[in-house]
Amino acid sequence: MSLKNNLQNNGSKEHESSDPFQNKLRNGGFGLTKTFWLYWFLPVLALEILDPIINEHHVSRILQYSILALSFFIIPCIKNTTGKKAWRIMAILFVIFYLILDAFALYLFPF
Repeated sequence: MSLKNNLQNNGSKEHESSDPFQNKLRNGGFGLTKTFWLYWFLPVLALEILDPIINEHHVSRILQYSILALSFFIIPCIKNTTGKKAWRIMAILFVIFYLILDAFALYLFPF
């Protein structure tokens, strides 16, 4: 086996998790619809609804950072899904746009 093949095999093993759910999500096994709506949009919507209800500043900051982390995690998951390329690109652009707006909001309006 060549050095290049060894590096590729080691690199792919580093990203594998012992959790089959995470592996399936990262590899795009759930499809674009389920990945975007069920594993990104609905959790972000729930966290955004919880944010004004909880009036403590540090909890609100934690919720916003968790939304940022979820958005960073879901972009490669959406990229790896199968389906129409146009919908996949629109979903990625939507998540990136939301990510940029959320980061600017955290920067411009500190708690």
